Amino acid sequence: MSRKLSDDELSIVPLASVDTPKILDLLCGSLSTVGATAKTAKFWQWKHEDNPFGASVGLCAHSAGNSSLIAVRPFMRWELLTPDRSVVYALRPVDTVTHPGWRGKGLFTKLTRAAINDVDKDSAKLFFNTPNSSSFPGYIKLGWNCAKELAVAIKINRVSHFVSRFLFNRRIELGQKWSSISIGGTRSASSLSEDELNSVLAWCAKADDRRPKAGLRTSRNVDFLKWRYVDQPNVDYGFFIRKGDDGQLQSVVVVRLEERKGIVGALIQDVFLGESTEKSVANALKCLGRDLNVGFLAAHFSPGTSEYSALRRNLFFPVKKIKLATRSLSEDGEFIDPSEFGSWDLSLSDIEVF
Repeated sequence: MSRKLSDDELSIVPLASVDTPKILDLLCGSLSTVGATAKTAKFWQWKHEDNPFGASVGLCAHSAGNSSLIAVRPFMRWELLTPDRSVVYALRPVDTVTHPGWRGKGLFTKLTRAAINDVDKDSAKLFFNTPNSSSFPGYIKLGWNCAKELAVAIKINRVSHFVSRFLFNRRIELGQKWSSISIGGTRSASSLSEDELNSVLAWCAKADDRRPKAGLRTSRNVDFLKWRYVDQPNVDYGFFIRKGDDGQLQSVVVVRLEERKGIVGALIQDVFLGESTEKSVANALKCLGRDLNVGFLAAHFSPGTSEYSALRRNLFFPVKKIKLATRSLSEDGEFIDPSEFGSWDLSLSDIEVF
């Protein structure tokens, strides 16, 4: 068993005091350097510095002997809304990395406990994240609760893609433009004019504000939507936009492309509607499937929402489970219990890319 580190063997400093290139050097040795979450300087700035909810906080550890960076423990700031529109300030543990030569020495636990003690209880009432199977037991030991596993559901959209892949071994490349995949209803964020984009984002923010909240839900104001779907440096999101005969927006579905085993699919991030009912969501998803030449559609929505019912109605089936872990910092009864699965109103937008 590895020996645990004593305090005099470490120097623990605030995240903001460490140069980004040093952090990225450590992260890139363990975390993804390709795709939607590629750990580039631009991605780090977008995720940890430009976040409209505030810059990330956290801690870093240096070895006392040679001052090399050996661990990083960032927490993203987040804002959640309760069903009565009260704001709950939260922190999301992300991008936690320990240098391979220093693993098994208690750094994860030491930095997490130090971070919890440093939290201003007025600025954060809750920790929540979706840890992988390796780190999940550590969170449970530190007082996190597993609210439940979040089910990601898929629907086969074009059988021909699966036939081409598995019978003829033809891979479909991910690097395609939305214009070559969509019949015409889905447009990339980069193809929309500034006025069009601002109009769509403002409409989406108002639509989400009208939508009944089934539990804790990310505050989707215009600043957040622009940051989440326009400014992300690694992804060009698609906006499936439908208008009525009067030219007014009826629905907007935000998607991104992802390749799985040589088959390109569309991950449904959010659905915004003038009137959010099971029937209207189901119709929007059906129209999306007709518009996109992709092998599959994938989504997550919380039980008890019209979107969740629409997935079942459109014959989506669960294929993957993601653990949702939480730890409350508030007094009992201050807001709904985050450890209860029914207390959450999430979509794929909330649990991927972070």
